[in-house]
Amino acid sequence: MNSQTALQVTDFNFYGDNLIALKDNATGEIYTAINSVLRGIGFKDEQVRYQRSKWIKDKRLYLKEC
Repeated sequence: MNSQTALQVTDFNFYGDNLIALKDNATGEIYTAINSVLRGIGFKDEQVRYQRSKWIKDKRLYLKEC
């Protein structure tokens, strides 16, 4: 992969599922879709929704600046 691009995309295996990770080469931060990760470890849709609602309400987890 070319690390000179602004955004680097990588596929990876997570518990038998293929997920996509994005890396911001300017900051070094890595992102992935949390719903896919939670489903990959066995969360049901209701549990995924509950977990996301908790994270959105928790400013330490949801807002980058905190």
